[in-house]
Amino acid sequence: MRLKWFGLTALALTGAVATPAQTWRQVGPPGGTVISLGADPHDASKLYLGTSDGHVFTSSDEGAHWQLLSRIGAGQDDVITSIIVDSRDSKHLFASTWTLDTGGGGVYRSKDSGHSWQLVGLAHETVRALAQSPTHPKTWLAASLTGVYRSTNEGVHWERITPAKHDALKNFDSVAFDPRDDHTIYAGTDHLPWKTTDGGRNWSPISNGMIDDSDVRSIIVDPANPELVHATAGSAMDKIQRPSLCFPPHTIDPPGSAASENALRRNYQRSLENHQRRRAMETRDPRRLGYQCDGHRP
Repeated sequence: MRLKWFGLTALALTGAVATPAQTWRQVGPPGGTVISLGADPHDASKLYLGTSDGHVFTSSDEGAHWQLLSRIGAGQDDVITSIIVDSRDSKHLFASTWTLDTGGGGVYRSKDSGHSWQLVGLAHETVRALAQSPTHPKTWLAASLTGVYRSTNEGVHWERITPAKHDALKNFDSVAFDPRDDHTIYAGTDHLPWKTTDGGRNWSPISNGMIDDSDVRSIIVDPANPELVHATAGSAMDKIQRPSLCFPPHTIDPPGSAASENALRRNYQRSLENHQRRRAMETRDPRRLGYQCDGHRP
């Protein structure tokens, strides 16, 4: 098996030398900090995004226009770490969250295309990633600080498939299924990537080629070639950017009614406050280094 670990900084430097410069353009929505993106597998133009303060936006034209759809969580500090559209029904969405202050977090489900959400499991857990099994769509995985959890009934019940109180199998940031076999699972912690081929009964580290103490933020298994696994990872040596897309302050003047504009301005202000608190939290943990939106270290 070939495992390719990509550091975003190294990738950017390589691209600058080997390929022509590429330009990013902002597609919105105005204001806020984007933490997660999800796409409808049956309609590529339908997108969803989650912010650092619980807001869910949607676009039906590949990001050209965005609409504020709903809010997840009871407070204003739910960080939406992932949004996944159910592969069987585009009206059904799942999302994972953690909270900054209120002790919330968990796995949420929507049955009306994201207009409303219900907490379906892992209440009060810091859930940083979700995955749906390609072979058995009722089966889901959730990666949290306390372990990897599995549900075989669409989130109604969850069981931990990593050993409790293990020294290394904790603080998970990412999780992925092998598209051929949902007993084969990859999961990334704030230290190492891990793999199981028996549904979680046994786990093995798979860190060859990766810098030690790498925070594995995302894992993607190539559906066309499952022997190829991609991951983004960072450590104190790499100083990798944390996975969020930030919108600069000068973009908070959206079109629309005064009410919607004021709502977005309030959302943006709350996002700034949450972002500052999150930076303070990360500064206290030397393993979590990142960059601000303008590319400078915090």
